[in-house]
Amino acid sequence: MAIITLNNRATNRSDTASAGQVFTATSATAADFQDASGGYVYKIDNQINNTRAVISAATSKTTLISGTFTNTVASSKVLVQIKMPNYGTADGSMGIGFTYNGTDYDGAITQSQEDTDQTSFSMMNKNFTNPASTGSINWVIYFKTAGGASKRPFKTVNPNTTDDSDLPQQETQITFMEYTA
Repeated sequence: MAIITLNNRATNRSDTASAGQVFTATSATAADFQDASGGYVYKIDNQINNTRAVISAATSKTTLISGTFTNTVASSKVLVQIKMPNYGTADGSMGIGFTYNGTDYDGAITQSQEDTDQTSFSMMNKNFTNPASTGSINWVIYFKTAGGASKRPFKTVNPNTTDDSDLPQQETQITFMEYTA
């Protein structure tokens, strides 16, 4: 709770604002506290995975990393940001996707590609609408190839000194920001 004394042109008053209110001019000579308009951020959840994993070639959808996010407001929106470090060359082009609440988004994750054994990154910034109820929502980062060919997008995820002696342990960061517009 904030208390403010204001002398705004012809306005001279003391008033108390409630949480979530802003001071707004209501006319040329009057002002008052009113509810703020616009959206709200309800929750920010930063999840980290620093487990190094060797990726095997596969012919079908293969999970790289998975987890859960718990939304706090029904039908809210969520911005998901992913930064996933990779190491090594790929076996060819393929999609890296993201599953959220049971729906696959093939190719949702952008992958930088190296033609030599170097560190690269896969990244995503994508908005989703949460279900009409609150609770735990499953998510998965996956890859899959087209045409049934046995391939992999890179050699390892979250590389470390096993991959390159100069490389400290890398970590995948997945940030969920729940909000309303």
